[in-house]
Amino acid sequence: MNKPYKLLLFVWFLSHSHGAPQNNPLQKATSELSTISRLVNGIAIQHEINSKTLKMDEFVSEILNVDPRINGLSTLQKTDLSDVVEKMTKVSEEAKAVKTSSLDSAAIENKLKTLGDLGGNLDSLQKSNRTQLEELKETVNLATQSESEKSFFKFSPFIIIAGVLNITNDEAEAPALVTAFGDFKKHYDEFDGTRKSIKNFEENLKNLWAIRNVPDVVEYLEALGQVTDQLNKNYADFSSLSNDLEGLKSEFSAVEKGLINIVEMKQVAGLLNSTLEVYESMKSNPLQTLRLTPGFPSGTKDMKLMFKEVKEDWLKLILTHNNESGWKTLIKELDGFRILIEKSEAVSSSWKSLENVTNPKELAETTNVWNEISATSLNSAEVKNLQNSTSQIRDCLNLLHPIPQGFDFDSFKTVSEKVKALAALATKSHELFGQLASIEILQNDALFDSLNDKIRQTTNKHSVVINTMESIQRNESYRELIKGVLDAASIIEEIGKEKASKVLDFKGIDLDLMIKGHDEFEKTQLIQSLRCLKNEKFDSSKISETLKFGSDLRALGSHSTKDKTTVPFLNQMIHFKKHYVEVIGSKGTSSRTTRSVSYFSSLDKPLSVSKDLAKGVELIQNLADLQENEQLMNEVAKSKKEVLDEMKRVLPSIDTSSFENGLLKMVQDLKSLVSRVSSEETLEKYEKLFGVASGISGVPINSTLLIDPVSTALSASNRTSESDSFRKLGGFELDYSSHQKELNTASLTVTKLKQYFDGLFLIQKKKQKLKKEMKEKEKKEKAEYERKLKDPNSWLYLFFPEERNRVGKSYWNDANNRYLPLQQAIVSDNWDTFKQLVDSGANVNAYCNHVCFPSWFNL
Repeated sequence: MNKPYKLLLFVWFLSHSHGAPQNNPLQKATSELSTISRLVNGIAIQHEINSKTLKMDEFVSEILNVDPRINGLSTLQKTDLSDVVEKMTKVSEEAKAVKTSSLDSAAIENKLKTLGDLGGNLDSLQKSNRTQLEELKETVNLATQSESEKSFFKFSPFIIIAGVLNITNDEAEAPALVTAFGDFKKHYDEFDGTRKSIKNFEENLKNLWAIRNVPDVVEYLEALGQVTDQLNKNYADFSSLSNDLEGLKSEFSAVEKGLINIVEMKQVAGLLNSTLEVYESMKSNPLQTLRLTPGFPSGTKDMKLMFKEVKEDWLKLILTHNNESGWKTLIKELDGFRILIEKSEAVSSSWKSLENVTNPKELAETTNVWNEISATSLNSAEVKNLQNSTSQIRDCLNLLHPIPQGFDFDSFKTVSEKVKALAALATKSHELFGQLASIEILQNDALFDSLNDKIRQTTNKHSVVINTMESIQRNESYRELIKGVLDAASIIEEIGKEKASKVLDFKGIDLDLMIKGHDEFEKTQLIQSLRCLKNEKFDSSKISETLKFGSDLRALGSHSTKDKTTVPFLNQMIHFKKHYVEVIGSKGTSSRTTRSVSYFSSLDKPLSVSKDLAKGVELIQNLADLQENEQLMNEVAKSKKEVLDEMKRVLPSIDTSSFENGLLKMVQDLKSLVSRVSSEETLEKYEKLFGVASGISGVPINSTLLIDPVSTALSASNRTSESDSFRKLGGFELDYSSHQKELNTASLTVTKLKQYFDGLFLIQKKKQKLKKEMKEKEKKEKAEYERKLKDPNSWLYLFFPEERNRVGKSYWNDANNRYLPLQQAIVSDNWDTFKQLVDSGANVNAYCNHVCFPSWFNL
């Protein structure tokens, strides 16, 4: 490789390497702030760990970008997935081994359902006999052949009179009232006859009411009409069921064997449902707010980056003033967080792997297949009983005979439906007539006669008619009468809906067909066949369910052959759960010591500090990105008049001139912000940066509106270039008027952090320097002391041996004996002892173990 090429490669490497110098001071400051934000967040989390207040479930949720308020993760934690794959594989393999059936299960199920429906009519078919049908025929004849019954349902005059009485002066002019009174006079007699007959409805319609006393016969007739039709249509299917049942024996055997695994099937289905629900709830509920990790928007990636960044000299210089030992201690005290990151990264990594292997659509299909087969209520004993009862069921079916040829089904059905309608009329109208008879004022003959006389005496003169109507309406008794008539009319309208005249018309209806239908039906022996099936506890639904289970079992085997995603999903879900449980169970690893308490507790409300700083960094980053797109802002601000007119058209509330000027001002504000970024290596420069940024108000517009409708409208007008520019600018936040408080808060946060780090490292550094100086001084004094001990010309040399010999070598060599007895007496102010020791020859100039000064120095 030639030298120029090597040089180019080296320059490229430098320019692309992490932490390379950035030309834009704002971007550089933003990058540095992001680093500090990550460190502060790390300190906050370590403080939570040390205080044992870290909510691990919330922490993991933030790492996974999942809303911690959902219960998906807690559900997963309680779900036992230990052997789900083994169970699923075992059941699937056995399902694959089930042989294909030649039976037409769907056709057999339809036959069984029809037979089962017929069995549902057995009780009704046993409720009547031929004699009761003959009595029913007579009852129907009496109810329908008498004209009195039919005439009793003619209520037209009653409705007309009710309409007349319901007219008010406000609703009609005098001519209309005259006509209405004429109608009253014309139809009153018929109305009055109907009114008076209502109280005798029980007697007058007794033939109709009689049909209410034979409900079982009517029910039988209705059931007979249904079953004869079904039997006629499906006799061939019922006959073929005998052969089908013989073929079902092998199917029953396969199902019985498959049901051995029904418990495992239900367990697998339940686990598939719960794991799919957990996954979908986590995917559909993304995180809204970072409470614990605002400085780590990229999760564990940012956390690992933090531990790389703490090795950078500029960070150590800014925060610690090059206090090397203090910085190392701080990093060491973050070991608990470091361990937590390692565990959390395993959770994050396993979640990403889970996302990669999951195919929600295919997983849902698999879950549906398992849900379908596990939903059965069958058990092996039931299927075995069905298998054993096959022969008896065939014998029951062999009792059946077809309906004789020539039987008129349509006519019989018509008779059956007519009688049923007649019974319904009797039941409903009897109830309504009872309500009519309960209106007492209808029986007040004197009041009705009075009203009739009053209206009949009224001439057709308009003024007279109006006066009469007003007089009627003023009279309280007449008002109650009118109300009663109107209530009755309402009930009569309900009776009219029963269409009595049509129901009572039995012309052309041969009631003898009821008896003939009964006789022909008896020949089919359907009742005997259904009784036999009932005695054998025949349950068509159980046989159908058995066939369905066999079909579902084969569907499971077929699906399992093609399914390539569910087992990997479950395996990865198990892996994910394992790491999640490990992290949750760890509760964070505390490295708390006396020293770490001072390192992390001295920062007040560290999580709040981290949140405020992270928000400020986010806003500065947005401003820096905007500043990088200065050209784009100028392009939009200097758009042609036609473009701005189009913007005004779709956003009439926007002042385009203010928008244009606002963008240009923001360009200048951002330039000023860049120029005021300090080059000093201190925290103060970030404090000032936030302060300056808080003065930028931006452009008062919701920037998303620049995308739609503005960009969309420009694109529709074939202004592609301008549309692209507005769309790109719409991706940036432009209005910062509401963020000034947050930026000011971030500035104050930096001040708080400076105080924290200064207290942590600068004061500590001064103490370390003082301690070092003291040690050096002590070292010098000790050296001088030792020199004098060896110097024959030193007075210490002369005194020391004598004193040492006097107190004894063992006393002197004992490190706990810091003072000589004489010195101890001085320290404790025991002057009697002091005098005794001096009198006995103690050396007042002797040095002790504790300090390099003679005894009298303490006096």
